[in-house]
Amino acid sequence: MSRLVSSLGQLVGALVGLALIVVGLASMATNTGPGGLITLVCGVLLLPRIFPKFASKFKPQHQFLIGIALVVFSLVAGTIWIGDPREKETAADRYVAAIDERRDQERSRCSDTIMAYVMSQDFVKTKLVAPATAKFPPFSDVKVTKLGECKFTVLGYVDSQNSFGAMLRATYSANVRYDRQSGKWALESLAM
Repeated sequence: MSRLVSSLGQLVGALVGLALIVVGLASMATNTGPGGLITLVCGVLLLPRIFPKFASKFKPQHQFLIGIALVVFSLVAGTIWIGDPREKETAADRYVAAIDERRDQERSRCSDTIMAYVMSQDFVKTKLVAPATAKFPPFSDVKVTKLGECKFTVLGYVDSQNSFGAMLRATYSANVRYDRQSGKWALESLAM
């Protein structure tokens, strides 16, 4: 009877050890963290206890070295399998992240008064005789009003040379908008 209990105990131990190894490997393959590695190491450490006849063929010093080698192998295999979590990122995750990033950029563009002012300068320069001589005031001296979804009115001035080379100041009012579809700024109206 005791032999049956011992054999049954070894069988249950073997199944538990092998189950721990399989669960550890599966957990490491799905990159669920260090739990898989710990489970794998526990399963490997149970092997000498499960198969004592196999373990008895080695001297105790060799059993210790084999145990250490199995633990080191488990750690190396776990490190390789776990890898970088970013590598496990799917194409769908990257697609969703790109959409979220683009949406955040659009939101910031649609409320960016400084960018509206900078873009108005580009549009004003196209109407000047000598655009290279244009000097715009700092942002604090300009009035930028948000009109609605991605639309702005910029009231400012520019100093530039006329066709005779004299520096003149011209005030302007520019209505600009950010087009989400093209990702570009557009001029709706410009009064100088």
